[in-house]
Amino acid sequence: MSMQSCAISLPEAPRLKVPLVFSDFNRLRWAVEALQVHPELRRHLLATVPASAPGSAPVLTDSVVMQSGAGLPEGRQPTHVVLWDGLNSLIEWRQRRPLPNAAEPRMVFVGQLPEAEAALPEGAWPLYPRGGTGAPLPAAGGPQLPWRPRWQAWLRRQVRPWQQRLRQPEVHRQLAEGGRLVFCGAVRHNRMLLDDSFRGARLAALRAGLDDLLDLPWDTEPQRAQARIVQAVGQLQRSAQDLRPWPEAADAAEWAGLFNVLNLLHRQQVLSLLAQRTGRLTVIEFGRQAHFDAYDAAAYRGNVYLDFGSTCGSEWLYPRRLDIERSGKQALAMRLLQPGQTLGDWLARQGPEGFVRQTEADAQRALSTARLG
Repeated sequence: MSMQSCAISLPEAPRLKVPLVFSDFNRLRWAVEALQVHPELRRHLLATVPASAPGSAPVLTDSVVMQSGAGLPEGRQPTHVVLWDGLNSLIEWRQRRPLPNAAEPRMVFVGQLPEAEAALPEGAWPLYPRGGTGAPLPAAGGPQLPWRPRWQAWLRRQVRPWQQRLRQPEVHRQLAEGGRLVFCGAVRHNRMLLDDSFRGARLAALRAGLDDLLDLPWDTEPQRAQARIVQAVGQLQRSAQDLRPWPEAADAAEWAGLFNVLNLLHRQQVLSLLAQRTGRLTVIEFGRQAHFDAYDAAAYRGNVYLDFGSTCGSEWLYPRRLDIERSGKQALAMRLLQPGQTLGDWLARQGPEGFVRQTEADAQRALSTARLG
């Protein structure tokens, strides 16, 4: 495995070099950007250095690196592991590398879902700061990437549009022309996504009952797809009625799985409604089309980017949101849950009927924002 690493200085301890070791370049830069806008996390990392080891620095890495056991510096520094898929990453890691709680490093997580957070180890911290959906992007007041990865990031942003012009000329033409609604990411369920969502959850009957969601044709057969999506929301609601509510942690894996599934259903429903109503929608489905990531490219600013949030939590800031905003692009938040809202509360209050109302409102808001409706 090719690791991406560097060492950075935090403004609270400028003489200390903090090692960062991540499983790919995007995760490295997302972690640095998180430290730039999250001073509380910086102070948390520094506070974990024992007084008996002055001058030692905390290490920030991710669960993929920890599973491989390669690339980490040797020493007794406190290690902080980023769980990019929240509780799901922790469950996967424990299944592959079971450790007693006392031996676990400290956790930093993406995926601020209250029910899932209740099951994270004591002392776990969110990678990104908490805040409301309408809050402005925090100023970048923390560390910078060293010059080599910073140059690499700048070059990628500049070169990617030229590469995409050659590899996928039609999509490049659409986005360069502007005036479109754009989403790049996972949309419909496949077997891997469904199985991953239910990792560690005791919901075998529900999982089996969702098999017909696989590759649901939200774009080519919208009416059939929309009817099945709404029916699936009812299935999730009924399953949730048997779960213990937040702040109980016993059913955290079940709540996390329900949120993963519901998040993709929300994307599918809104995109399906938009596909029926406008020809100026561009969707690049990860796993189904050639990879085309428009978010952190220097070009394509003349579009509206649909922000459905993280698949594992309801936080207002997460990696792709940072990419959109830092690249000067317009993001439209299409969040199913409000930050801090529990999934149990949403399902009890909304259910299938509320889901239909919310997705209709989301689709109309997107059309109005892009002046397409």
